[in-house]
Amino acid sequence: MIKLTERDMKFLLALNETGACNAKLPLTIYPKRYCRTKLEKMEKEKIIIRKYDLITLGIKGKAYLESIGVVPIIVATKPIPAQRRLARASELKYLLPNMKVFTSAEYKKENNLNRGMQFVAAATTADKIAYLIYDVPKILTCEAKTQIIRELKNKRNVINRVIIFTKNKDFVLMLSTSNIYVNELLLIPQKDCFINLLNLMGTGDFDRKIIGVAFPELLENQIFNKKQTQYIVKDNTYINLVLNNLSALDMLRSLDIQAIKTNSTTNQIYNVVCLYSQKLYIQYCIQELHMKKLNVQLTTISDEQISSIE
Repeated sequence: MIKLTERDMKFLLALNETGACNAKLPLTIYPKRYCRTKLEKMEKEKIIIRKYDLITLGIKGKAYLESIGVVPIIVATKPIPAQRRLARASELKYLLPNMKVFTSAEYKKENNLNRGMQFVAAATTADKIAYLIYDVPKILTCEAKTQIIRELKNKRNVINRVIIFTKNKDFVLMLSTSNIYVNELLLIPQKDCFINLLNLMGTGDFDRKIIGVAFPELLENQIFNKKQTQYIVKDNTYINLVLNNLSALDMLRSLDIQAIKTNSTTNQIYNVVCLYSQKLYIQYCIQELHMKKLNVQLTTISDEQISSIE
């Protein structure tokens, strides 16, 4: 049997947090140059099991954990989709160290949610704001797509804030034409800059920090003491769109429709803050709203400005 190193122990303990992981978690612990070889050796020694693109504890891995007083988490009897959700939750724990990440099973039990809901994990920020996290792959069955949209319509008002990781353009289009009733719906490409932004959000007071970069005079304003979709200061409204909040776009559309119906005019300026790298995308999204009454102004901030936030 290979001798377990301190790094091996760290990996097994990380794997045991949920009982399953994917190939990305070991890369956060082992150097890339020999990670694959290390996993092959551990599999050969029955320390881990690799199957269905998942990694779970093997017989000797369980025995090792028991020998140091840790109860092994056994997931082999769970359905494969459930194991994949656990693996994704395990990965998110390491991608989002500034947020407290829960497995979907833990969060459903604690909040009395339907066990069939499709979110893969949940995460809370330092200021106790909770998000359900969904993964939507490029290839998605019609049944799964319909189920996720049904959940996001939120008819029972059990969902408040959502993070969706996706590159599925058809799903994004479907979202834009569906009636989604959640306070905050963040549509996130899984890129480093967005993961960094989520970790910044995890530290709390996110809207003050982001809008304060674009409008420094607002940094000390008490309007940010309570989390909102829009922040109104006299004739200006400020909206944080650096994480592609679709709910904010829907709110703007609704406000414009209401203004058209009542034939009202206003001097209110709607200041939308987004990433410089996302400017064209956000401009396109706003143009697609076909607003006739609202005065929407786009203000961009750079990656360098965000990295300077403490």
